[in-house]
Amino acid sequence: MGIWKSHNIGDLGASQAGQEVTLCGWVHTKREHGEILFILLRDRSSLVQVNIQKNDDNKSLWDDAMGLKPEFCIRIKGRVRLRPEEAINPEMATGEIEIIPFEITILNDCKTLPFPVNTETEISESMALKYRYLQLRRPSMAHMVKTRHELVLFIRNLMNDMGFIEVETPLLTKSTPEGARDFLVPSRVYPGKFFALPQSPQQYKELLMVGGVERYFQFARCLRDEDARADRQAEHTQLDFEMSFVDQDDIISVLNRVFLESAERFSDLHIKEKPIPRITYKEAMNTYGTDKPDLRFSMELHDLNSLFLDSSFAPLQKAATDPDMTVHGIVIPEGGLWSRKLLDELGTFTDRFNGETLSWIAFRENEMRSSNAKRILNEETIAGIKDSTQCGPDDLVLFAGGNWHKTVVFLGRIRSYMGKKLGLIDQSLLAFLFVVDFPQFEWNEDEQRLDPIHHMFVLPKDNSVQFLDSDPLSVLSTQVDAVCNGYELCSGSLRNHRRELQEKIMRLIGISEEDAETKFGHLLNALEYGAPPHGGAAPGLDRLLMVLLNTERMSDVVVFPKTYSGRDLLMDAPSDVSLDQLHDLHLSIIKSERTEA
Repeated sequence: MGIWKSHNIGDLGASQAGQEVTLCGWVHTKREHGEILFILLRDRSSLVQVNIQKNDDNKSLWDDAMGLKPEFCIRIKGRVRLRPEEAINPEMATGEIEIIPFEITILNDCKTLPFPVNTETEISESMALKYRYLQLRRPSMAHMVKTRHELVLFIRNLMNDMGFIEVETPLLTKSTPEGARDFLVPSRVYPGKFFALPQSPQQYKELLMVGGVERYFQFARCLRDEDARADRQAEHTQLDFEMSFVDQDDIISVLNRVFLESAERFSDLHIKEKPIPRITYKEAMNTYGTDKPDLRFSMELHDLNSLFLDSSFAPLQKAATDPDMTVHGIVIPEGGLWSRKLLDELGTFTDRFNGETLSWIAFRENEMRSSNAKRILNEETIAGIKDSTQCGPDDLVLFAGGNWHKTVVFLGRIRSYMGKKLGLIDQSLLAFLFVVDFPQFEWNEDEQRLDPIHHMFVLPKDNSVQFLDSDPLSVLSTQVDAVCNGYELCSGSLRNHRRELQEKIMRLIGISEEDAETKFGHLLNALEYGAPPHGGAAPGLDRLLMVLLNTERMSDVVVFPKTYSGRDLLMDAPSDVSLDQLHDLHLSIIKSERTEA
């Protein structure tokens, strides 16, 4: 193996008993038991016990060992010995053996640690990220790093088996409007000009399809200057792929293999349903109040419109009859047993619901309590609510009426909150889902314009293209989202492969002909050279691993993550640069009022 060591610790077992070995690693723990000293030696592969006996023959060795402290980097030469039967440790991979050393060399000592490495004690985010190289020594983090490597290797081989070719695309590219803010890189050679770091390889992978590659993939670094959150980082990695001559089912087929085979190989959780089911965007919103529902628990939303068509309460009657509005409800199990104080606190949700109609009915055996039942409900309506929602004798029904999107999203947030609060989520499951038939556009009230739901390159469904001019908000797209356990894993779609259709969509979202040519002329021109029908998707590798390992923070699966505020505490970045560097880039720093504040 080399001059430093003969074996990795994880390669040792009973079959090596009697052999002389040379091992390198870190002192995990040290325990003294009278005349015996036990050291746990750790490398990236495993741990092994080192047994040092105190006697006249190895006094120097004993003294050397006594001077060791946690996380000293050492080399040990010794002999592998089988442990006595009563001393076998079944919890350790090397629990049948121990090392009897005859030489210990300190390769480097370790000053006082800022936090323990040999235990999984909680540490603050700032401490963990500042000393990330120490946290990476912890077994849990070492497992993550190894699993991430194995997942990438597994998917790379899987994509190769499906006929994809790995192609790297540039990191220095052109700044184009794609939703989030770009990270800009000033050019030294072209004063006043800028590169942008890629938010995704979207345009490059379409150009690869024009180039006849047909099936492309890469593990692409993507950078977006947007606020971080627990499941998002400013820079992340995607499994980016694109295919020619395909339909939506082909994209879903690839995603099915990637997600299901990765889950079976790398997760201890159970897959709820195979193959991955699919529902429409409208079904997802009406049933769960979100386009990325968590299917590990039921607690579905209920359409109550039919119960309020003739209501004497005007706001709910209007919500039930207006096609842009709705009345929906949700059942909270055993919420009828809550105290009046807890029930009254539901009113605080009204503020988050922009003041639209929100009510509740609490059932308890033969009694009923309500926020405003006498004013808006009659016995027939109450009976209809019980029947429609199939609520139990001690359940609580929360129902709301107003703008369709606001109403279902609001109730969807309550569903998610209550699912966690009431412990309804089955933590042993991976519940994958495909969501299809998204709208092509949404109305931007602030800018008074259409915005693409996903991005401008998504192909509308064939039977919707005819409505682009007359009723664009009714147009459905070929977008498909993959979600799992409440997280969006990726979006994909078929693409506009004809210039005239791409230009039409650009005009609809307010991009002028001049801007289209300036910012996207390279792609539009390429579409005129026999561009094939094509489509693809880009699953987030970090978020997929996060779901497979059942953690809620992306920083748990990224080797060197940023903080929520976008800082690199390890490198202390972003940081100042010298005036010479700014001069080379033809830049100067301007103090704005916002910067000074």
